[in-house]
Amino acid sequence: MNSRTARLAAIVAGAFLSSFAGAAEKPGSAPIPVPIPGGEGGLRLDDLYFDRALGKLVLPAARTGQLDLIDPNKREFTAIEGFAAPPKGSTGPASGGRAAVLELDHDGRILSSLQGPNGLDIIAFSRELSHVYLPGGKAGRLMIAALSDDGTLAELSSMKTSPGVRAVAADDRGGIWLCDGAQGRLLYLKDPN
Repeated sequence: MNSRTARLAAIVAGAFLSSFAGAAEKPGSAPIPVPIPGGEGGLRLDDLYFDRALGKLVLPAARTGQLDLIDPNKREFTAIEGFAAPPKGSTGPASGGRAAVLELDHDGRILSSLQGPNGLDIIAFSRELSHVYLPGGKAGRLMIAALSDDGTLAELSSMKTSPGVRAVAADDRGGIWLCDGAQGRLLYLKDPN
């Protein structure tokens, strides 16, 4: 990715933008379920990200009172306990949503946008691949889009996930991690593109 793409700023998603009009190691395979310790019966999972400094995924596992650090190579969890566990019940994801690329150097001008799957909520970006991952919880689909150097978003592929999957993270190894809270697990797959 060149410096122009780095300056392009933010890729944002969510309902507020809709007003702008087996072997997952092999790319293209179905996601591999990765059970979350304590996730039996489902969890509220609405945040997941890859921390480059730690080299781990960070997952606040709601209703468990812990923060999980996940080694993406071994798929091993390390729990950090001692957090307050919130009560059950929450609002669901939006029914629509677009991803948009904004040019911060020009007052947030929209360079491009792309309609995401139904229920688009929390997205992720892979710097290594210049791909944007857009999970649609209501559609039960993951869209993968390419971000060009000029800020254009273009759909590359779409695949089935699970209903309710609405948060995603990308690691620095081409891995895609999706939160499947209803099943108390993560879904893992390699970027197929």
